[in-house]
Amino acid sequence: MWNFKPYSFMNTHSENGGYFDPRPSFSYGCSIILWIGARRIGKTYSAKKFVLEKVLRNDSTKFAWLRDSEEARMKLASNQGNKFFSDCKKMKIPNINGRIEGETIYAFGRCVGYLMPSSTFQHYKGNDFDDINYIVFDEFIAEKGRASNSSRGWEILNMLYTICSTRKNVRILMLAN
Repeated sequence: MWNFKPYSFMNTHSENGGYFDPRPSFSYGCSIILWIGARRIGKTYSAKKFVLEKVLRNDSTKFAWLRDSEEARMKLASNQGNKFFSDCKKMKIPNINGRIEGETIYAFGRCVGYLMPSSTFQHYKGNDFDDINYIVFDEFIAEKGRASNSSRGWEILNMLYTICSTRKNVRILMLAN
């Protein structure tokens, strides 16, 4: 199913203070949702809030947060993931107490997900990811001016396949500017 909604449709809800409103995109029941829009409108914030609320409601729910490279993953995980969790105070989700140790994301006193680079998908082959229900690929389209990687699309598809395989109960959010 394909359903395009322009940016202005998503961004008109006044209760979000003019920031991105993800609610319309979830109403179509799609497994793969792409949010492409301007910087600083709340796409990453909305995705993070969505997966953390899902994890809070269900102890067995986990997510994978994907970045394109090991360098991007390490930068997000640095200082125990303080940058990743810094905007969670605005979400008003109780008892997050989040941190990242290596590739594992902890919140609410337990493991809630994994932070992984798509560029090294081959290292994850053979691992069991049946506990992952949501995937967020942050910055799946490279910014202008970044070095071009001809295998980027191949890496993204392989990482998604490695995690999802043949399961149908995974929802994928792909974010880009």
